[in-house]
Amino acid sequence: MTRVGRGRFIHVRTLRPWVTLPLLAAAVALSVLAAGDSTLPGDVAIALKVQRTDMPAADDLALLAYLLGATPVVTALATTLMFFLGRAGRHAEAVFFFAVIVIRSLNWLLKAITESPRPTEEAVQVSEKASGLGFPSGHVMSAVLLYGGIIYLSRYLVRPRHARRLLVGAAAAAIVITGFGRIYTGAHWPSDVLGGYLWGTLLLLVVLWAYRTDRLRRVYARARVRVR
Repeated sequence: MTRVGRGRFIHVRTLRPWVTLPLLAAAVALSVLAAGDSTLPGDVAIALKVQRTDMPAADDLALLAYLLGATPVVTALATTLMFFLGRAGRHAEAVFFFAVIVIRSLNWLLKAITESPRPTEEAVQVSEKASGLGFPSGHVMSAVLLYGGIIYLSRYLVRPRHARRLLVGAAAAAIVITGFGRIYTGAHWPSDVLGGYLWGTLLLLVVLWAYRTDRLRRVYARARVRVR
């Protein structure tokens, strides 16, 4: 842990074993169980329960969930943040969002490995005819990476406390809504969504570790310049 400025610290050890190893074990175990054509126990029951919810504006939330996690939207938002942060001289944060775009593409590899199909109309209500494989949910992975990154970086980028709280609340809501929407429309099984949360969190931890390491390197570089 290194001191930075007015009482702030940079923690480099983001990938703590007691956090990452259980997450990795859970993600791998779920991936093995979800692989192939079999449906996990509870998937159908949970999906139907979510779809039968009487939550107000559930259809609108599902549409919002689709947009929040869609690849074009996530890529556009991350690219916009990357551009403005780079213009503002926040190069480490700009690289962070570039890394989010790059590492999000690993979703296709995970899907190719598990080869798990999406829900069928015989099992649940399918209102969104999504193509491709199901596990893990790309929308959820994207939401965790982008909005989870925004939550973390808000402490560095947004000074007013009330504005930061609003941003964090909105980003957290986006992550939750995305998972709900993918199940509600029948685009994904609940296990697909859980897999998206697990793998998205693991990949976000990797990006955060790289970001913190880069910040620490920059701090050391500035310190050497001052000493000279």
